Amino acid sequence: MKWLLMLIIICLLMVLFMKFISCENHRRELSDPNAVKQKLKKYSHLMDIEFPPSTRLINFKEYYGIDDAVCLKIGIDKKDLQNFLTNSPFANEILVEPKDNPISVISPIGPSWWNTKSVKNWKSGQIILPNFSYLNIFLDLDHTDKIIIYLEW
Repeated sequence: MKWLLMLIIICLLMVLFMKFISCENHRRELSDPNAVKQKLKKYSHLMDIEFPPSTRLINFKEYYGIDDAVCLKIGIDKKDLQNFLTNSPFANEILVEPKDNPISVISPIGPSWWNTKSVKNWKSGQIILPNFSYLNIFLDLDHTDKIIIYLEW
């Protein structure tokens, strides 16, 4: 019985260690300008979106499995919003506002930094990309000088 308890403890410690390493790598990717540039390039291609030079990668989460997915949170200068939308798959789409539909297409459930529930002034939409994948967008318009953009692919 002792050996089973030791085995369980060792397995738990290994899981915690792997989680710690994963978090450290994630933090490093967010703080390394070259890694951020590579991530944005990868997501730009995947989502068919051109990110403006003012883009700041706030956070991301990649899911792998039967249906791969990416949750991406970026910030851009407010002056870049119209150009960003014009050069995106959402260029000809009407984005909904809370007054039109109180429920955003973006799931309110996600990683701890995925905090769309508290946003008062927003727009959101969904588009099917040429590769038959879906892209959801949520624009947090609560700030005066910047726009926070949530993208789900």
